[in-house]
Amino acid sequence: MIKVKGLDKLQNKLKKASKQLKEMEGTKKVLLTDLLNENFLRKYTDFNTLDELFNKFSITSNEDIDNNIEQLDNEVKANSNFSSWQEMLESATHYYFEKQLKNIFK
Repeated sequence: MIKVKGLDKLQNKLKKASKQLKEMEGTKKVLLTDLLNENFLRKYTDFNTLDELFNKFSITSNEDIDNNIEQLDNEVKANSNFSSWQEMLESATHYYFEKQLKNIFK
């Protein structure tokens, strides 16, 4: 007979992971600064911070983003491998949730 140890720890970890995954379900609001954090920007763009990008166009609100979308598209295209602001946001969202999942299953 083989005796297996640590199953209670595994079960507790799985319960915790299940709870965290349920919290991620559905619609979730994530701050733009969390999506486009310094790690993401430094890894995938020529920018170090979101402020660095936004300061070029005096962006301080969502309305400013909407009003400067063409300039943002051009800036993102020129300073990253993304073809648009939207593509960068989608990639950042994927990156964010992938990181969240990795943290759950550490």
